[in-house]
Amino acid sequence: MNGRFNFVLLFFYFIVVFPLGGKSDGNPLPISYCGGPTSNTFFDSNLNRDLFSRLNRSTVESGYSTAQVGQDGDELYGLAMCQPGMEKSDCVNCLNVANNAMVDKCPKMMNATILCDNCTLRYSNANFFSSLDDYSHCMPGVKNATGEDQKSKLNALVNSSMSILSKVAAFNRSEKYAVGKVNLNSSVTLYELVQCTRNLSNEQCLHCLSNFVKLLLLPNCSSGSLGGRILGQSCYLRFETNQFFPVINEEIPDLTDSPTPGPPPSTPARKYILMYVITSIVLVLIVSFSIFGMIKIRRVRRANAVLKTPPHDLENDENGIIGSFEIEQNTRIEPVQYSLATLQAVTENFSERKKLGGGAFGQVFQGIIDGEKVAIKKFQEDSVPSNRLLELGKEVWLLAPLCHRNLVKLLGFCIEAGHYILVYEFIENKDLGRHLKDSSLRQSLDWETRRRIIEEIAHGLCYLHYESRNKKRIIHCDLKAENILLDERNVVKIGDFGLSRILKANKTHESSRVTVGTPGYIAPELWPPTPMYSPEADVYSFGVLLLELITKWTVFAYEGFLTHDVWEHWKCNAMLEMIDPYIVDDCSEDEALRFTQIGLLCVQGDRQKRPDMKNVVNMLRGGALLHEPSYPGYYPAERQQQKKTWLSRIINFELVHEVLVKNSFFLKNK
Repeated sequence: MNGRFNFVLLFFYFIVVFPLGGKSDGNPLPISYCGGPTSNTFFDSNLNRDLFSRLNRSTVESGYSTAQVGQDGDELYGLAMCQPGMEKSDCVNCLNVANNAMVDKCPKMMNATILCDNCTLRYSNANFFSSLDDYSHCMPGVKNATGEDQKSKLNALVNSSMSILSKVAAFNRSEKYAVGKVNLNSSVTLYELVQCTRNLSNEQCLHCLSNFVKLLLLPNCSSGSLGGRILGQSCYLRFETNQFFPVINEEIPDLTDSPTPGPPPSTPARKYILMYVITSIVLVLIVSFSIFGMIKIRRVRRANAVLKTPPHDLENDENGIIGSFEIEQNTRIEPVQYSLATLQAVTENFSERKKLGGGAFGQVFQGIIDGEKVAIKKFQEDSVPSNRLLELGKEVWLLAPLCHRNLVKLLGFCIEAGHYILVYEFIENKDLGRHLKDSSLRQSLDWETRRRIIEEIAHGLCYLHYESRNKKRIIHCDLKAENILLDERNVVKIGDFGLSRILKANKTHESSRVTVGTPGYIAPELWPPTPMYSPEADVYSFGVLLLELITKWTVFAYEGFLTHDVWEHWKCNAMLEMIDPYIVDDCSEDEALRFTQIGLLCVQGDRQKRPDMKNVVNMLRGGALLHEPSYPGYYPAERQQQKKTWLSRIINFELVHEVLVKNSFFLKNK
């Protein structure tokens, strides 16, 4: 009786089924993912028996099934899936193995997933049928390609062929499953498989598989390997040098083949084509110059309107990102509008001698106005696209009313003769990014300084989220080391508010049409297909910054996933291996572990599990009990050399989500 009960109970924990062909050495299966507290009353035997019966009956026949049982708070949702083409008996055996593993590894947990060869099972007390989950587990192959050229060719082939299969599975197959093969050379053929759970939308499936393709080819996964797989709760992919999957009523598509080019056109046809092309080019140039002139005129007019119009006239902005900035006394603090002649005089006509630094949209110069040093951020007309003018205006009207020692102070602006210029207080020291990347500067940051920097960043964010004199909550949306400025006493000044968002008083979050920020610091919920910004997005970025300050790595220099490797070291009680050696001597083990735990709490994948900045400030002071962090959000920390060319578009057929990756050049010294 007990054996039967355990068998039923175990199956019940299934939800996501992903196909796997065989174990890789050193990577034992099944893989378990358990979560939530235990409950004795929740798992009533009749309830378990009912769910098991439904899943077993449907999955064996169709290869996939979902089921819901229970009511009045005792609902249970289950999903089971076998690899298409499996024999029914093999599917049953696989599900039984998963069932037994579930009982053994996740006894009476509120949600659990078991990933086996050829099948996956999952259950939860919450409805997950329409959600995309980001848990993943990489299993590299046991053999590698020889030579760097061969590895590069292998990675390129896997990337292109897996991307094709991902689109086929997402949009052309009802079972959301696709297989193919590609020839690496005359003697090596790679067999590939991708699969999503069928409850996902087409876009969710493609998004999941596309992310996994990127993860698969990272150095700490299967880059250069002649085989590998990534198992997840929502999708799965694998490639091997042997055919590990059954063929269903068709040949395996060969993704190596390319269309044969047609014959060249005849000579008369070429003449007509040439005339047509030349005429078209001339017309396009005429139209382009006309449009360019109109755009220049509109740009100047729009810039004047954005920078000069009082905030109340911008209240109806469709994105709600400017709004009205009234302070407590119902007066307005307006930035000074400087003349171009004044700024040219104090910068020696923007000479190289006065230049502090530069970037994608202009340069920063040093000057003295009314006896005070200032930093002058100059945007050239052609470097300011019309859709960025709103950001300039927003930075002017957003920063002007703010008053906090840890926020950079905006003094004024200038718009004249095609120039767009912002004037800030001068920050003597370099930005935090420079300190973290330069070993000598990093060494100068002892633990006491780093701890104070962490606390001051937290205070600045807390002010933006809750305490500013504006009546709306401000979300920075691009918090990173390069936007943390340090004065001569290493006091923090948070800068660059061009991508900021403002929440209305009755809102906790807002949806967005675009993803904004810098990869590595962007919270998971800000990525397509449904970007959503909230104060918790800043909390995530703060957590990444905290981990950069306490470990020996920066998010761009690290080879793998900084947040995830910190998590793994934390779980294995090996966190001290990650601590920056420059602070080991003056930072106690307890304090290092406490700050690491706070950082991990801030980068949890579920935004609702992250603490708000008020709680973070309290945690940093030691005034709050810290709970165990959950798995961090899963997005790659790209290397520094990839930073400026990071993916700017993610195209899912007709769905285009533009990723605005803004590289700050604000107040950087040479």
